[in-house]
Amino acid sequence: MTEKEYELQQNIHIALPTLLEALGYTTKYKMSGGISIYKNDRQVIPDDIPTADELESYVENLTSGQSVEEATQTFLATRDKLK
Repeated sequence: MTEKEYELQQNIHIALPTLLEALGYTTKYKMSGGISIYKNDRQVIPDDIPTADELESYVENLTSGQSVEEATQTFLATRDKLK
């Protein structure tokens, strides 16, 4: 695996938990490899899970050189414009 492929894989891996945390949820990895999502210390199924397009855009921003913080702010700003 090349360095670029590894970086892309890592960006994909962090996308969902990072965006859910930006929306105010807490995430924890399970032993099975999945994630549990919490709000106010209660496990929940969020109504506002990032869409596939939002996740893809986030990963593209990371791959193009944005930091995690910059890409997260871009996601939140884009989402706010849609509301």
